[in-house]
Amino acid sequence: MKKSLVALAALAVVGAASAQVAITGTTSLGWAHDLSGTNGFDLQDFSVFLTDTEDLGSGTKLVMSTGFQVGGRAYGVTTPALGSEDTSLTVSGGFGAVKLASFESDGPLAPVEALANTSLTTGAFDLKGVDTGKTMRNGAFYTTPSFGGVTATLSYVTLAGSYLNNDSHSSGNKTSLVVKYAAGPLAVAYQFDDLDANYTSIPAADLPATANTLTAIYDFGVAKVGAGYFKPSYSGGTTVLSVNVPVGALTLGLAAFSYNGPDGVFAVGTATNVGNASFTEASVAYALSKRTSLKASFAQVNDAYNTYAANTGYGASNGEYMIGLFHNF
Repeated sequence: MKKSLVALAALAVVGAASAQVAITGTTSLGWAHDLSGTNGFDLQDFSVFLTDTEDLGSGTKLVMSTGFQVGGRAYGVTTPALGSEDTSLTVSGGFGAVKLASFESDGPLAPVEALANTSLTTGAFDLKGVDTGKTMRNGAFYTTPSFGGVTATLSYVTLAGSYLNNDSHSSGNKTSLVVKYAAGPLAVAYQFDDLDANYTSIPAADLPATANTLTAIYDFGVAKVGAGYFKPSYSGGTTVLSVNVPVGALTLGLAAFSYNGPDGVFAVGTATNVGNASFTEASVAYALSKRTSLKASFAQVNDAYNTYAANTGYGASNGEYMIGLFHNF
């Protein structure tokens, strides 16, 4: 559901008189058990998003999107800041689309992982062994018009500040080419990343560094199935398989990550032997309405080399869960 904020309200929020701003958001509260064994009520997500669209004429339009995380009392957040969620300006038309954005990146495997539909204190992309680089970035993107379901996006992104310390191996600048095909029930994407010398956590001997990612999602009607593979030139590869199954008011989700790091290869930016690691997550959601649901999320990490590096004392295998009430507006 969208609401409009008109005239003075819009001016107060985004400084644009007579603008119509669409407001959406999500919030959830429930009981959580994290990877450290801590239990308690958790405000898992409370984010508000603002979107404004302007007709520029001649078939072109501009879309502004921004947002903020409201946070919870446990986080000590008293003054939410605009832009703490993704912020972008996009101009689109017959030429395609140009976007300037500041955003949190989960990496190219994110669309496949999203089928799991989980909400957890530590997600797949917060882990070192199974992630593809969760960081805050600034970037410029150009996407071509669709040609028979095929689009291409060229981007250049720079680091906007680390999301977590264990993501330091994702720092630096990156040029990417993404080619997507989407038609009917099938969506396929290939991404090539060129990582420049400012990728400071990559050993000099591994430069120039590149990465290749291939993902596919197919909607069978009774279920959506996804698969992805990410392989950088400087470390092992990550594979993910996922499925999302609606059953009446219930929706079941599952994703399994596997990181293959042969013995003797060291994690980027660390002196830790890599070995293998895995992360498996699942969810069960019951829809109370179109916008409100009860959801239980579970995950198990095989921490073969302390993948969540900030918590090295937690052992070789740990589980987490979150059960809560979720609402979108």
